[in-house]
Amino acid sequence: MNFRNIYNKTRMKNPSKKRLISENYVLLNIIIKKITPFFAYPLHRIGISADLITIFSFITIIFASASFLLGHSNMGCFSILLFGFLDSLDGDLARLNKSKTLHGQTLDTLGADLFYILIPFSITIFLYNQNLENYFLEKETVIIVGFLISFLLTFNRLLGLRNYILFFNSKFLTLKKKNYKKKFSFFRSFFSYYENEFLRGNFFSEPGFILNFSILIFINAFQLLYYYLFIILIYLFINFIKLFIGTMILYKGN
Repeated sequence: MNFRNIYNKTRMKNPSKKRLISENYVLLNIIIKKITPFFAYPLHRIGISADLITIFSFITIIFASASFLLGHSNMGCFSILLFGFLDSLDGDLARLNKSKTLHGQTLDTLGADLFYILIPFSITIFLYNQNLENYFLEKETVIIVGFLISFLLTFNRLLGLRNYILFFNSKFLTLKKKNYKKKFSFFRSFFSYYENEFLRGNFFSEPGFILNFSILIFINAFQLLYYYLFIILIYLFINFIKLFIGTMILYKGN
């Protein structure tokens, strides 16, 4: 049995619709998943753990952030691309090693958190030092945009996690949430498209950021990058408003 067959046997059975879209329609994931099997199986054979790869991926994020801050944009892009590769590779290794644990999943989540905290803000610092032709507002606002993107990404993840934990431990909240879904079916339908994994994965989350930031920086399209960051901020702010108002409505009276 060749390594590709062994690798395919470890794939998740009956994945969710969101995961299927992420793996088959998010461009960076498609590209990376064509490459990682060639590395995962040999590393599995020599006993390299998924956790070791995950920890090494943290280093690439920190190095990428430092590179952007120091103006070494190509090195920064290479580092975040390497992070994207390692972030996929550690999952493949965990499946091959049959070692998927809460500890490993926590480490993997920490990598995404670290990326969201450091990379958008670091890139806007780099962008601030470029000679752009047009600014929506004062030049300094690009730094504020970077800070707000990192803040909203982190805050939305924390608030979403908090709600998930509370729903998991409260049948009453779960029932109340179902009732509100029926009551606000129009908004639910709208956000099902707005937050679709194809759109989010390709433009407004980690895989899209890695690929789009890298392409725009490699081709020196800094003005487009500036506009893209503003679009990201608007998208995240709408998500924040939806999540915040939804949380307030849901917990009202409890």
